[in-house]
Amino acid sequence: MKAAAARAAAGLVAEALSMGMTLPPFPPAVQPRTAADGRQVARLALAELGLVPVGLRLAPAPPGLPGAARTPWLAGPLLDGRIHPDGTPLPAAAHRVRCVSAAIVLVLGRPLAPRARPWRAAEILARTAAIHPALDLAESRFTPGQAPDLPSHIADLTGLGAVVVGKPARRLPDLAGLSSMAIALAPEPAAKAGAKRPDPGALLAIAAAAAMRTGGLPAGAAILLAGLTPPARAGADGPIAARFARLGRVALRIVP
Repeated sequence: MKAAAARAAAGLVAEALSMGMTLPPFPPAVQPRTAADGRQVARLALAELGLVPVGLRLAPAPPGLPGAARTPWLAGPLLDGRIHPDGTPLPAAAHRVRCVSAAIVLVLGRPLAPRARPWRAAEILARTAAIHPALDLAESRFTPGQAPDLPSHIADLTGLGAVVVGKPARRLPDLAGLSSMAIALAPEPAAKAGAKRPDPGALLAIAAAAAMRTGGLPAGAAILLAGLTPPARAGADGPIAARFARLGRVALRIVP
């Protein structure tokens, strides 16, 4: 993607982020065509706003997203201003097309540096200082009814909306405990028949591989694994809560 086109597309994303506006489809001349184009636009939009990611968010691609069949899990930036403590009310006007899923946040105690050998989940856990239960609120800034394709979704910060984070676990689970951890979301979302719950251990390895593309992650950075349950639609009619075995509970509420 040419630099001028990427800057123009990034300006549209930055405006939508800063003003709380909807994002129309990108004009053909500045539309990102590949996942790498989308990441370039997102990076430039954050730079234009002076925002520096505090970590990485890994989330499932929205159902039916064109071009996502081969990449069902997508990595994007995690921003400090989008992270809220448990119990924070979230205004409905600030979050559009909302889907909520259970998530966990890992805070690194030691860096994940680039290396030739892929990082294994057990190695990442050994470098983790804290694990928090969380709820991930995914959203789209695109105009309702204007479904984006994969590059455009990535340019829109891969659907980052808000993250509500609970208290850290008193004791860090090992890899087997993390992978087998029971998670309950209430109200319970509809699940597809035969659908398997994602394995957080496998997702950790995917997140680490994505982090290597941007130079790794420093100590203190966060890794958010979203989509650990089927998504529930978030409205202004009551809280959504998740309970995690060994980790605790976290809830969010959308307010008018």
